[in-house]
Amino acid sequence: MRVLRPEEALLIATSYSEPTQLEIAEARNVAPMCNWSHFRALVFHNETAPLARHNLARMDLLRTLPDELQEELDEAYASVEARNMSRLEITKKLLELAGERGIQIVILKGSLFALEIYKDIGYKKMSDLDVLVAKDDLDGLYEIYQSLGLISDTEMVAGDPRAQEDFSHHWPPFSTPDRLWVVGTHWGLTNPKRRYRLDIGRMWERTREIDFHGVPAYALAAEDNLHHLGVHLHYYKTGIRELADIYNLVRHAGDRLDWSMLDSEVTAAGTCDPIFHALALANAVAPDQRVTRLLEARAPEVSRLQLWDVRRKIRNISRLLWSRSTHLDIIEEAYTEFTRTDSPEARRKLYSTATRALCCPPAEEAVRLHSVGRRSRAAVGIARLAAPVRLGRVLCNELSARIFWSILVKTTLVIAVEHTAPGRQWIRKR
Repeated sequence: MRVLRPEEALLIATSYSEPTQLEIAEARNVAPMCNWSHFRALVFHNETAPLARHNLARMDLLRTLPDELQEELDEAYASVEARNMSRLEITKKLLELAGERGIQIVILKGSLFALEIYKDIGYKKMSDLDVLVAKDDLDGLYEIYQSLGLISDTEMVAGDPRAQEDFSHHWPPFSTPDRLWVVGTHWGLTNPKRRYRLDIGRMWERTREIDFHGVPAYALAAEDNLHHLGVHLHYYKTGIRELADIYNLVRHAGDRLDWSMLDSEVTAAGTCDPIFHALALANAVAPDQRVTRLLEARAPEVSRLQLWDVRRKIRNISRLLWSRSTHLDIIEEAYTEFTRTDSPEARRKLYSTATRALCCPPAEEAVRLHSVGRRSRAAVGIARLAAPVRLGRVLCNELSARIFWSILVKTTLVIAVEHTAPGRQWIRKR
């Protein structure tokens, strides 16, 4: 039986899309015992302020919070709601234009869940709109993007945004000139270089038409949405913000979710490891007997390293609630900016930022990555030594080992050529 602090219990209770009467009663029982400073830290670390505010109001608990915390939550919710609402109109315009051309657009993840599961467009900050389209419809969709004045990140450096169609499963992000609205366009759901093989054809057969704020659109079946969430859950960005979508999807689908079908799809796609990781972490926060049964059945097929790592992560629920790490974003953002700039000095700084983040992460981040319990000097030291290996393993899994190492070698050579005479001589000889 797990034991939660009042703040942890309230954090989880306020993360449900539809808390039951029993869960509301439990939240009201623990609220008077909360250390509000600790609760605030948990909420903002897990990036659930908008959803927490929504549920605290629904539970008639918002007014019991300190005034300063109420104001912070109000501001967080209002900011996210306004931002998401401002992006809704161009999303609807995109869907209308696609409908006129007979292009089916599947709404993925947050934008869909806001509509169907949370019934609140402001439940969390969404970095972009993710959509799935048939590859045959890319020509027509590209023309729509041009008509809407959208520009891709690749075009900003005089590249071809459609070049990725030959080797990837998505275009680079397209956005409005002010970058307030960004769309991620997919015709597949996993990198072709990875070993996972989700059957997109079968997923399309199971899609359903939806009313997306008054405009026709499409959605994946619940099983396929869950499969997609599991495969795309970041290995270290595993806070309540990410896990809540998983367990709330399970709760929302209820008995309609076909677990045997999901199990067979996972087997066919070879995605047992990431699905086990995602469902185990979500189930540690919000236990569900159906998920538990699937995990028990799948455990013998999970790789030893994955099984060991997952068990470390869920061994202590308090540690899990503090384990969310966005450290890998530093590396990814630095590399993205590296490819966008022509300035040798800027590239040197970005390269330094990325390599330092990869090889020498701060102690606090290393501890999160390694799920360290007792923070002795020796334990922290081991965590820091293991961090480059852990980060590299995740990047290899996301990109493929070949692409990861080729990027590392290429960027290193660029820096060597631009900043050292030996580097320039080495390149000239070859």
